[in-house]
Amino acid sequence: MEPLNAGQKLFMTMTCPFESHNFKQFSIRTVRVIALSWLLLCFFSVQALAAQVIDKVSPEVLIINSYHKGYVWSDEVTSGIESAIYHTFPNAKISIEYMDTKRNTSPTYMGKLTSLYQEKFAHEHYDLIVASDDNAINLIRDHHLFPSTIPVVYSGTHEIIIDEKNNAGNVTGVKEHLDIQATLELAKTLQSNIKKVVVINDKSTTGRLASTLFEELIAELEQPFEYIQLEDEPLATIEDQIADLEDDTIVLLLAYIRDNQGVYYPPEVTASRLSQASSVPIYSVWDFFFNHGILGGQVTSGYLHGEAAGDMAVEILLGADPSDIAIENEGGNQMLVDYRQLQRFNLSISDVPKNAVVKNINYSSDRNVLMLLSYSYEDKWSQSIVEGVRHTFSKSDQNIKVSTEFMDTKRYNDKSYINDLLLLYKNKYQQQELDVVMVADDNAFQFAQRYRNVLFPGVPIVFCGVNYLQDPKKMSLADITGVTESYDILGTINMGLTLFPQTRKLYVINDQTTSGRANSLKLAKVKPRLPKSLEVFEIGAKSMQQLLHEVAKLDDDTLILLMSFTTDKNNHRFSYESSIRMLHQKANRPILGFWDFYAGEGIVAGVVTSGFDQGRTAGSMALRILGGQSAANIPVMTRSPVQPTIDEAQLLRFVKKEVEYQPDVKVLNQNIDFFERYQKYIIAVTLVILVLLVLIVSQWFKIQLQNRFNQRLSVKAVTDGLTGAKTRSYFEKYLRQAMRQCVQRRLPLCLCYIDLDGLKHVNDDFGHAEGDKYINHVVQAIKTHIRAEDEVCRVGGDEFVVVFKGCEQDKVTTLCQLINSELQLMAKDKSLPYEMRVSCGISSLDLDSPQPADVLVAKADSDMYHAKRRNQT
Repeated sequence: MEPLNAGQKLFMTMTCPFESHNFKQFSIRTVRVIALSWLLLCFFSVQALAAQVIDKVSPEVLIINSYHKGYVWSDEVTSGIESAIYHTFPNAKISIEYMDTKRNTSPTYMGKLTSLYQEKFAHEHYDLIVASDDNAINLIRDHHLFPSTIPVVYSGTHEIIIDEKNNAGNVTGVKEHLDIQATLELAKTLQSNIKKVVVINDKSTTGRLASTLFEELIAELEQPFEYIQLEDEPLATIEDQIADLEDDTIVLLLAYIRDNQGVYYPPEVTASRLSQASSVPIYSVWDFFFNHGILGGQVTSGYLHGEAAGDMAVEILLGADPSDIAIENEGGNQMLVDYRQLQRFNLSISDVPKNAVVKNINYSSDRNVLMLLSYSYEDKWSQSIVEGVRHTFSKSDQNIKVSTEFMDTKRYNDKSYINDLLLLYKNKYQQQELDVVMVADDNAFQFAQRYRNVLFPGVPIVFCGVNYLQDPKKMSLADITGVTESYDILGTINMGLTLFPQTRKLYVINDQTTSGRANSLKLAKVKPRLPKSLEVFEIGAKSMQQLLHEVAKLDDDTLILLMSFTTDKNNHRFSYESSIRMLHQKANRPILGFWDFYAGEGIVAGVVTSGFDQGRTAGSMALRILGGQSAANIPVMTRSPVQPTIDEAQLLRFVKKEVEYQPDVKVLNQNIDFFERYQKYIIAVTLVILVLLVLIVSQWFKIQLQNRFNQRLSVKAVTDGLTGAKTRSYFEKYLRQAMRQCVQRRLPLCLCYIDLDGLKHVNDDFGHAEGDKYINHVVQAIKTHIRAEDEVCRVGGDEFVVVFKGCEQDKVTTLCQLINSELQLMAKDKSLPYEMRVSCGISSLDLDSPQPADVLVAKADSDMYHAKRRNQT
């Protein structure tokens, strides 16, 4: 037998230890080897498992969208997909491609786009692909851009596309179902006299499909509608054609994004213009038209479509086989009705189907405003914006309820956190009726624009503190206005150079946050306008420790410009107050700044932008919208108020001589002996004030006496001497004023015209003195049952009118009954030899089409005479 080698000996040692001559020594060695082997095995198993877990928690997903970013449907679908995926995989890596085929449809374009994608994705690997709408799905299917092993989830397709040969069953998704039938049934329920339908459509892929579905449906109906199709015509032409339609007609808006001239119309523009032009209600099958003028329909929601597709993607990423996930044929549909359009066309809300969601119905006179602020509650800038808004709102007579949300995106800004905010705000505000959404700073503005149609569709947006606004004029098309965050970097630097003319160097402190990047762009535009002798040094990425070390050793000819430093290169975060205080303590040279939260904390000077002024300006714009003005008609303000400011306490650290300030400069921490400087003026002014005070006091007494006399005359002029009720002249003026207020505030207003029954009989049989008592008994009974704010006016010998603001007609009717009951009790208690009774007529103000005051009075007067005739019979 050949001798055993080392490996065979080890094997024999591990498998046959009892054959060893030294059993004890052999056992110890065996245990060590086995333990080491197990440790190595566990280590590599854990590494493999960790790799799998990493793949699981960070899947790579590609979304190919048929249309463009900014198109409402595409944005909603993308938001829904991201929301579902990030909810389960917060660290997912999602890439998005936009094919832009709503605006570009030529074969040449599609060919070049296909070539681009073939080159771009040739060496990319994804765990899953989501394709939104037909063009993206066709591109993937027809050109085999990706291996068939990669699962594909589609959303928004109008037909089921599964090619078993090419895709190996690795496909599932959500089919887009246009429920035209349910939409027409809704219209028939609300308007039973419908006979004709005007169909508005274009010749896009979606438009052609919608037209086919409509014609197939009409052919199947037992009692089909008459219909005409306005296809592909210019929007202005369609507006003219729907301006004078008959009452038995409706408009069905299917798909209209581009006309036959190639002009593209955003959905909100299409719906808004058509609604303003149309003489009859407009219905649709798309939610992106809702809130912009359509009455309603069984609408398809892009967000719900995307969310359903995203849920399928999550199942697959968690291990499910796409072929086991059923295709969803009717995802993302819901029936919506706009209450404002019901009112506009005098349609009853009681006819709305129970499964419909009625939007834009307000049960109170309160106005609801949501404020989204980019930063945290502790952020001084955000606090000052809120104070500015509330200060402006406090001066309004409207009852405004403000909900405030602080997004805290300086500390948290990853995609999963933003998605969590979206889900939170969706639960809180999606069902609330908001009148205005106000946003502060860029992150909140971008969030509100992206998720607007999910959270608060159609609600006007007012922004402030925004830096990145490429085209302010386009904001009006989206019902958005506001004030940009303008700050005067050049003015601040020039102010510093005036105070410190020996300056040759400018040391610029800035960070890499959203605000910091905006600062850098604006500084770059300013540099060419600075003196050529001034050297500008931008610090770049530094830690706070490095920065404090550098500012302590600057040359004497240097000024510091603090733009923003809330995050250093190590991602350590600092509040505005803490950063300026640390810099102020260490810096050996003056610090300039242009933010109000730095003023008074250590900067010497600057042309300061105030958060309070930003909030106050935006608040004024919001009040104009709440007052009925469209945001589209309020121009964006690209220059906000600024204030030249000097901190004298800081200035005196570097300048020993007295400085004369310009009249427009705000001086902080001014250290002067005011009395000593202006002693002569103070004495002279004091003497003048004393003389004036004596004259004012004597004049005041005269005025008080005259006012009391005038007040008595004024009261007498508008008060009936017999009853204490207001006079007819007062009534006519007061009624018009009350009508205007109620129309503006959407409050009901009723008139009650009251006439005494049998007064002539009382005067003839018992004398006019007893008749006067009868009149006073009636006034007493009226005042017993009306509210303090209701006005009683005597408009004739035995005729009175009561004006009720904020009171419905049924309550006034009940009140008339109570007055007659009161009169019967009074007659019984006083043992009067005659019966007391009044006849009442009531009229209500039409808030949508207000009647003239004389018509309102005539209606109540006529109803009163009808009531009197009934009482006499």
